[in-house]
Amino acid sequence: MRKYSLVCFLILLLTACTRQTYQDPQSGDTATFPGPTETKPIATVPNQVEVATPAEEIDVQTVTADWESLYTVEKPTRDREVIIRILDDLHDRAMAQIDKAGWYREGLSFSEAEDISNVSTWVHVTEPEIHKFDSTVTFYYYPEINGPDSMQPGCVLSPEGDYGKNYKVDNNGEAYFYTRSGPEEVFFPEDLILDPFSGMKEMPEKTWENLGWFICQERGLNTEEIRYQQRWLMNEQIANCPKAEKVYQYEAWVDLLEAQPVFVFRRSIDYLTPCPYTEKGIITKTTERLFFNLQTGSVVAGDVVWEYESGEIESSESVTYNHRAELVWFEELPEMERKVYEHALQLLRDGKNYEEWLR
Repeated sequence: MRKYSLVCFLILLLTACTRQTYQDPQSGDTATFPGPTETKPIATVPNQVEVATPAEEIDVQTVTADWESLYTVEKPTRDREVIIRILDDLHDRAMAQIDKAGWYREGLSFSEAEDISNVSTWVHVTEPEIHKFDSTVTFYYYPEINGPDSMQPGCVLSPEGDYGKNYKVDNNGEAYFYTRSGPEEVFFPEDLILDPFSGMKEMPEKTWENLGWFICQERGLNTEEIRYQQRWLMNEQIANCPKAEKVYQYEAWVDLLEAQPVFVFRRSIDYLTPCPYTEKGIITKTTERLFFNLQTGSVVAGDVVWEYESGEIESSESVTYNHRAELVWFEELPEMERKVYEHALQLLRDGKNYEEWLR
C-alpha cells in the first residue's frame, strides 16, 4: 500500500507552449481566501469524476467554453466544482495527444537525455480512438548510483496479458517478478483517494481510465495527476489527515509562467487541530500551487509553503521540468528501454514469479 506526503506535489513538469488565442493576464497573487467548502462523499468510480452544478452563478456551458478568459489573478474562481470542471477540460486536452498507435511517455527517454527523471512510465496504445493499450512498463534508472547498465523494469504488462509488478534479482543473479496478487486490504478511507485501485484483485479492462492499476506510479503520467487532484477535491475531508479539523480554501486562475499561459490551482489547508508533524514541529498550514500547461493539460511546475506552530515558515523551491510536459509518441521503444523490456517479457513468459519462488 502506497502513501504520499505533501512533497509528492513537487514531482511536476514544465514545457513551452504558445496559444495565440489566450489573453495575457497580469501576474500577481494577492486575492483573499474564502471559508470552508462543502464535504463530498467518496468517489466510487476509480478514475472518473461526476461533477455537481457549480456554486458560482455561472452557466455550466460558459464555464466549459470560456474559463480561460473568465478567471484571472484579479478575479479567480474559488468554486471547487468549477475547478473540477476545468481539470476535466485539461484532462481532455492531455488525452487528445493520443492520436495514433504506438508507445507513449511524458518527455524524453533515458536514451535521449541525461537530465530526466529516474523513473519513467511507458504505455503501448493499440486503439487510440478508444485509448486502449496492450502493454505497459515502468523503468527505474539510477546510473549515478548503480552504473550505466543498471536499468530495471517494473509493473510490466505483456501483450499476452501477463503481469509482473516488482522486479527483484536474488543473490545468485536470478531475476523474478512480484505479481499483483491482492486484494490488498484497505485500512483507511483516504487510501482509496491516493490509489483508487487498492484492493482490486482482478485485472480491469486495458483502457486509459484504468491505467492506475497497471503502472507503478499512481500519478506517473499527467492524466493520472489530474484525476488525483479531482479525487482530492471531491473528497477533501478524508484526503488528508481525516481525523483533524481543518479548513480548505481554493483559488484558480489563468496566468503567465515564463511568458507562457498556465492554469494555476492553489490549495490552502488550515489545520485547526494537530495532524502533520515533522522534525520541525506541528504544521498549522500548507499552501500548494500547481501550474498546468493550457495546451497539453500537463502539470508543469509547483511549489509548497509550510507554516509551523512555532511561527517558522518553510518554502520549497519552485520545481519545473521541461522534459515531461507532454505525452510523446514513439513508434518503437528506444534501444536501451527495448532491451530491458524484452528481458522482462521473457521472465514473464518463463513464469519467473518471485512470490512462487518464496513459497
